[in-house]
Amino acid sequence: MIAALAVVSGTAGLGHELLWTRRLLDVLGGSSEVVAQVFGAFFLGLSLGAAAASKLLPRSQGRAWHKLAVLESGVVALAIPAMTLPLWSEPLWPGLGPEALRSGVVGTGVKLAMCLVTVFPPALLMGATLPVMLFAARLRGGEQINETTVYAANTLGGVLGIGLVAGVLLPWLGTTASMQLVCAGNLFVAVAALIIGAQAERAGTARPGELPSDDAGGAGVRLGPGSRDGFAIGWLAFASGFGVLACEVVGLRMLMLVATISLYAPAVILGVVVLALGLAAGAVARWLRPSQSPFVAVGAAAAVASVGFVLAPLVFLSATTSGYDWVTATSSLEFAGKLAGLVALTLGLPLIAAGVVFPALLRVAQSHGAAASGARFARLLALNGLGALVGAEVAHRWWLAAYGPHTALGIVGLLYALLAVLCSFSSGGRARHRVVAVGCVAAVGGLTYGWLPGLPLVNPHAGFRVLSEESSRTGTLAVVEHDDFGRAMIVDNQYILGSTRARYDQERQAHLPLLLHADPRHVAFVGVATGVTPGAALAHRSVESIEAIEISRPVVRAAAAFFETYNRGVVDNERVDLVVEDGRIYLGSAQERFDVVVGDLFLPWAPGVTRLYSRESFAAVSQALRPGGLYCQWLPLYQLSAEQVLTVGRTMLTAFDEVAVFRNTFSSARPVIGLVGFKQGTLDWRVVKERVAQVAAGSEIADPTLRHIKSFALLYIGRTRAFAESDPADPDYNTLDNAWLEYDAGRMRVAGEGTSRFLYDKRGFEFQRDLIEAFAEEESVAGLARSAKIGMLLTAWELAARAGSSQQNDFRRQVQRVFPREVVQDELADWSQWPGIRPLADADPPTARQ
Repeated sequence: MIAALAVVSGTAGLGHELLWTRRLLDVLGGSSEVVAQVFGAFFLGLSLGAAAASKLLPRSQGRAWHKLAVLESGVVALAIPAMTLPLWSEPLWPGLGPEALRSGVVGTGVKLAMCLVTVFPPALLMGATLPVMLFAARLRGGEQINETTVYAANTLGGVLGIGLVAGVLLPWLGTTASMQLVCAGNLFVAVAALIIGAQAERAGTARPGELPSDDAGGAGVRLGPGSRDGFAIGWLAFASGFGVLACEVVGLRMLMLVATISLYAPAVILGVVVLALGLAAGAVARWLRPSQSPFVAVGAAAAVASVGFVLAPLVFLSATTSGYDWVTATSSLEFAGKLAGLVALTLGLPLIAAGVVFPALLRVAQSHGAAASGARFARLLALNGLGALVGAEVAHRWWLAAYGPHTALGIVGLLYALLAVLCSFSSGGRARHRVVAVGCVAAVGGLTYGWLPGLPLVNPHAGFRVLSEESSRTGTLAVVEHDDFGRAMIVDNQYILGSTRARYDQERQAHLPLLLHADPRHVAFVGVATGVTPGAALAHRSVESIEAIEISRPVVRAAAAFFETYNRGVVDNERVDLVVEDGRIYLGSAQERFDVVVGDLFLPWAPGVTRLYSRESFAAVSQALRPGGLYCQWLPLYQLSAEQVLTVGRTMLTAFDEVAVFRNTFSSARPVIGLVGFKQGTLDWRVVKERVAQVAAGSEIADPTLRHIKSFALLYIGRTRAFAESDPADPDYNTLDNAWLEYDAGRMRVAGEGTSRFLYDKRGFEFQRDLIEAFAEEESVAGLARSAKIGMLLTAWELAARAGSSQQNDFRRQVQRVFPREVVQDELADWSQWPGIRPLADADPPTARQ
């Protein structure tokens, strides 16, 4: 009975942690600092809740089941602030203002306070539930209950919570409804506790807790105040939590070097970690007797864990370079199974060994007095939770940044080797144990500092020349060079943030929206990457100030150190303010501050990134714009399906009077479109013509598409209608609560559906053509629809040339017949910046650049 309740309680506990983290990242921003604050508030609450239980249980006077019901119901009541957070926190950012938000003290303090208000109180009660549950069961006559079994059941319930929340509830119901269902789990335990308590009172089995006659634990271990064994067990409990959470943080970063970036990958990795801990606890409950010395078992487990952790990077690299594909799948379940196999192969054995430590301490600390046993259980839980909090912070802020994931994992192994030494000098340790433990420290330390630092983070078979590497909680960022794309930033071996070969396409992402505004003076860019896009705005003399918003400090450092030649020194320019903050949060704090805001290309399936495509984000941008301002959000069609693009367009229309669509390139391989939303205004081609004429009069901008109104119009697709008309089967909007785009794009990515649904090559061409046809009948300006079709003719020519089709010559002749001659005759135009196959080129296939 108690094991079943522990499973439900564990399911709700991990479910709450995931959902609170999700909700607070939605509201406070997706930075690593917010993740750390939420995590800290959660584990601090658990630890102090368990500590409070350890003090109160010895003085308890019965009715423990009713106390458990109050605790579980209290978790539900105190979870309401997190559940309603978007409602009551909405005025926060406008009231705070961008200057205060940028202040390290004020901005961080406000976010920390909100984390403490929403997460700490329910986590405090949650930390006391398991000790009280065990105490209540013992009062009912369950003196022989194995506390480690209950702990194992609670831990395995966490695996169920992770699977339900990440795999079912969030994708299908959204955040708020998922929170309500998880709270139902707490209420289930509360109701069950009331029923059991009532039965116990009728049966007369509920009685006040009694103090034990002595301070003996299992195997004659003395656990009283001031005892050496008690002191050692306390430190081991702390160190166990420290090591496991440090391993989780570091191991996640190592595994994400190959695991597909998505919401599902971290959930699978976390699920396997918690499963390993639960299995280890179950094994301890089954095979370790309270009469056995804990120090021998813990020392042996720590030694095995230390060797396993220091060898894990080698196992990981061997497995991922062996030729077997661990991540490509045809369904979400296949992806989860493959990734779980990689986690188990790499970290399974050391995790199970590390997971033995804390349950072994619980097993031996068990005594026969209900109150004292519950108090000891709670005390060890408190120390373990505090260690987890410290371990995660040390791994995140120090080890990852200073050493990278491979060496950091070796340091975790070294910690466990030191634990083995501690155990060998405690009760029951023998001389040979000490020799083995000290030898383990020497071997693991030598491998950690002599061998692991030389292991590569960037795929050694990709042909990159690595210039820089930096790891943090948000990922591993590398600056590399390659013959195909020049210098680039790469995140977790998977996603290129920007490259010098695509420099002119990235500059056009700034130039185009700035030329749509009559007088852009104050401009913001969401996303910095290489800095090329915000740096391009420096070529516009009317621009007085630029605020470039980037969530990642390593990205800003890399842009300054390795891309200054290409981004016009944007990081250090006096007209530019670099803001390290979540873009949506920062813009939400800025009221009517900007004339133009530009959103970079964002990876649709990356966790949290599609918040920038949400209804709430578009509303924040609209509020940040001055009347007559505009917002351009660039979309990578080659990473999106038609349904996803149309949903983003419909969502954007909820915040803007009009949405126009432009393409950024005529390429069919990696097509990009920009959705341009106008606040209290509309697309005015007379303004565009005047602004383009200003460009043509100078030499700062040499891109042929931007120096003449006729070439500029080739990039135009249309406006409004196709987004307003939706398929009833499609979602109406993408919101922070439903996060539809993130889940749908993530599922497509891990299930390998991209090749059949992403909008590139012929599929992308047809999608843009259909948009033009849907928009054309709305256009009242003569020639715009014709210009849009000429632009598509350029794409058709490029598509035929890439495929080696015999139609390419026909397309070439058609383009050369209708292409504007004044554009070709511009002597100041640099045709190397043309975004596709050159209009007056011969019939040769396009270059890699084209």
